[in-house]
Amino acid sequence: MNISEGQLKRSQVVAEFGPVLAELLAEQLTGYSRIEPGDSVVLEADGAGVLTFNSGVPVAAYHTASDATGEAALEELSRLGPFSIEVYTASTAVLNTVQETDAALIPPERPAELLAGDPTLADRTRAQASTAQLDRTREATEEALISFLSDEKRIEQIRREAKQQARRRAQRWGLDAELIDEHTTRTDGRNNPLE
Repeated sequence: MNISEGQLKRSQVVAEFGPVLAELLAEQLTGYSRIEPGDSVVLEADGAGVLTFNSGVPVAAYHTASDATGEAALEELSRLGPFSIEVYTASTAVLNTVQETDAALIPPERPAELLAGDPTLADRTRAQASTAQLDRTREATEEALISFLSDEKRIEQIRREAKQQARRRAQRWGLDAELIDEHTTRTDGRNNPLE
């Protein structure tokens, strides 16, 4: 998954991503941004995050090195900062190479929430999104959730990891790990929210 065409509009290093998102929303950019670590200490990190925009509203996200898409790609980006950002204009046809992939879609407000921590900007972005985009994102999210909940092996793996983490924390805090095991065993049954 990669966007190879576009016209560079600007390049900058910023400490916070919120003002960039606000500018792109106001400019109603149709294009994409490439986001890399702006700190020389972490510049050895491979690849870049890419966010696509339709009329200033974020639509899809992916990472060029890890192949993470959608919210997983945003999670990777949220660990960076400052940011080195290149903003490109691009045609809808070019953007559709990414935006037609349901796994890459993101709720329009998520970059403002996750990368900027700005609920007001998140609300403004969502209000500017088209009904079609909101509907498609909701459908893709629901399908992903249904797929996840039907993956019993994945859910069991999450339970095991949660138990291991609880045991480690119990040992660190000087608590009895057997009490943790007993509690997690009781919550593995009918009352487990994952079932």
